[in-house]
Amino acid sequence: SFFIIIRFVIKIAMNKNFNHHLKSLGFRCVGENLWVRPDEETIQEKLSSVDLVVSDLDECMYPFITQAAAALLIFRRVASSPFNNTHLPLLPHIAPRLIRMLLIKSFHILSGRANNSILIREYEDYACGIPGEYFAEETRKFLHYIRGGVVETLLHFKDRNIPVGIVSLSFDLIVGEIYKFLNTKYGLKIDFYDCSAVEVDELKRFKRFDPSRRLLTSEDKGQILKARMAEYNSKCPLVIGHDQDDADMMLLCAETGGVRIGISPKESIVSELDIVVTCKDWQPLVGFLNNF
Repeated sequence: SFFIIIRFVIKIAMNKNFNHHLKSLGFRCVGENLWVRPDEETIQEKLSSVDLVVSDLDECMYPFITQAAAALLIFRRVASSPFNNTHLPLLPHIAPRLIRMLLIKSFHILSGRANNSILIREYEDYACGIPGEYFAEETRKFLHYIRGGVVETLLHFKDRNIPVGIVSLSFDLIVGEIYKFLNTKYGLKIDFYDCSAVEVDELKRFKRFDPSRRLLTSEDKGQILKARMAEYNSKCPLVIGHDQDDADMMLLCAETGGVRIGISPKESIVSELDIVVTCKDWQPLVGFLNNF
């Protein structure tokens, strides 16, 4: 209980510092956990012109990195029956690679120097040889962890006939399951999703990411958004993200006068935003949008 109290005190202090940072950048608090700049009237005018909505997936729509969650679940599945004919050669391949990825991620967290492109390449090595259906089957186990308010927010725009899409550094075996889940569970039909595409071998096992359809960087996501804007003839996109992997999409959005929203964003990207949600879910955004 002592450590819970200490953690709670540290969290309050960090929130106060973050709120002070938002104020210094010209943001105004317009509701619980919701900040905008320069003012509600300007944001309302921009929102009324939005003609395309694009959201990030990992640590944005979901509270974790979806491919990491799938990797851990697959490891547990393989390790729980190691003498299965499929698992016997797989376990010694994935175990050390999973440990390596965890160490790299820990270093990124401790150093504050994240580099997801490195982790994606490591993941490609880890996943090689895993049956493709394992990714879909394990993904289905965490689909319900989608953050509160995500569905309501995206439906708000879909109900106004505005195209909604996902641009993610994840890959199709996972994102495709999320796409189907949103449609069947909530009636939310995403218009498109862009992510890395997986190539499988003759036994339907993960082989590699298709080199021509592999997303590694913020620049890749920016190029995807640019192409989708051209496809939908978008003049005022709305982008929802949370960290540097979304920076190029935010930059393109700013250049076109669009709306940039951060969900519990990293401090490094806050200066690029118009709306900031400081909690982990999207509920404050739902209430804000419903006022217009």
